[in-house]
Amino acid sequence: MSSIAIPGAVFSSLVFHLKNAPSDSEGFLYGGMRTHHVENITDTQSSGTREEKKLYVESFVCFPERFKFYDHYGRPHTERIKALLGDDMKRVIGWFSCRRNSTNRPSMREKVVHRRLTSCLTGVPCEDFLFGLVTEMVVEGSMVHSTDYSFHNWIGT
Repeated sequence: MSSIAIPGAVFSSLVFHLKNAPSDSEGFLYGGMRTHHVENITDTQSSGTREEKKLYVESFVCFPERFKFYDHYGRPHTERIKALLGDDMKRVIGWFSCRRNSTNRPSMREKVVHRRLTSCLTGVPCEDFLFGLVTEMVVEGSMVHSTDYSFHNWIGT
C-alpha cells in the first residue's frame, strides 16, 4: 500500500465519536482503492511511470462498545458482522479501534483480530486491509487532551 487518503470531515467525525463515546469503541472503515499512474521525470531519465495504489476512506460505522464483532480471543463473529453491515460489507477496507489513556501501539489482540478479519472480509486485498488506531490521553487534573492516530497494515502476519 502506498498511501491513505481520509477527508478532514470524515476524520474529525471519527475523533468526535471517540470524544463523545461513553467508553472505548471500534468500527469499520468504508471506502475503496484506486490505482494512479504517476509520471516520474528525473535528471538522468527522460520519463517513466509508476503505479501507485491509494486507499480512500470515505466513511465509517462506529460501535460504542468493544467486542461487538469478535470474541475475547480475537475470532470474528462472521454472522454478526454480516448482520451489522449488510450490503455495506463489500465496501469495508479496514477497521479501527478508539481507546482512552493508552499508548498508540496496536495490542496483540488487535493484530490477531486484524489478521482474522482479512479472511472474512474480502472487499480489499489482505495486504491493503487497514487498521486505524485513535487514542486519547487526558492529563488528570488539567484541561490537556491529546489525540493521536495511526494507520497500520500487516503483511503475512
